[in-house]
Amino acid sequence: MLEFSQVTKRFGRKGAPALDGVSFTVEKGEVFGLLGHNGAGKSTAVGIMLGLVYADGGEVKIGGVSVQRARGKALEKTGAIFESPCFYEYLSGWQNLKIVTGYSGYWDEKAARETVGMVGLTDRIHDAVVKYSHGMRQRLALAQALLPRPELLLLDEPTDGLDPDGVIDFRERVRQLNRELGVTILLNSHLLSEVEQVCTRVAILREGALVYEGGLSGLEGEGDIYRLEVDDWEKAVRAGGAQGAWSVERGRLGLPRGADVAELVSALVAAGVKVRGVTLEEESLEELYLRVSRETPRRGK
Repeated sequence: MLEFSQVTKRFGRKGAPALDGVSFTVEKGEVFGLLGHNGAGKSTAVGIMLGLVYADGGEVKIGGVSVQRARGKALEKTGAIFESPCFYEYLSGWQNLKIVTGYSGYWDEKAARETVGMVGLTDRIHDAVVKYSHGMRQRLALAQALLPRPELLLLDEPTDGLDPDGVIDFRERVRQLNRELGVTILLNSHLLSEVEQVCTRVAILREGALVYEGGLSGLEGEGDIYRLEVDDWEKAVRAGGAQGAWSVERGRLGLPRGADVAELVSALVAAGVKVRGVTLEEESLEELYLRVSRETPRRGK
């Protein structure tokens, strides 16, 4: 759905690159997280996806169409909340929706009412926006991003400034959009807990460079980690080695992906090791983030 290929961007001749040969892909139907510290290049990347920021090099394609070469066509089925959404304060939410969608020559009243209901603004849509809370403004921003029905939704720090209830509400609406409408979603955030709860894959940026792209555990293709409670750790490591297992640290064994942990346990018992417990461990997104942040960035050529 989205191809971000070798994109570079520098603000000023002497400044550090905001993006340095960054590449990643977002598959159709997934919820993808774009992570990184403040200043890592996340918002710059989203701006380039929307054609609002000019890339110095590389290319972005949405649905196979180049944003740089055919921006209008590439963004036909794309909705977005980018930076801080702005509305006409003394007009109603409904009037704002009509004006904003009218800029693209689109207005479907039935679809608009359905969308307003979807984001939970039906009871307040005819009130002036000046009376809206921050959470209600974010719902209105989401409504305008969903008109017309997009196939790709780009969300730039959508929960920034929301209270806990607002964060939970917005998270559930993102899940609903993906689950019920099949919308592909890219979520740009520095909140690891939010990304971990809604995304299936992530790209992590550091200092304008890509340091990771993949699943939330970061262990795809490497193996699974098991925590073992045994009476003799050294003997367990030797016996496990015959099954292809390796010692991660005392009490934790790595096992090749696809290997049967039951065979490992049988081998340990056969070797005279008393096994009191075996637990599969999954690396948290926070652990993954901290680990890859220490790695050398994948800078473009």
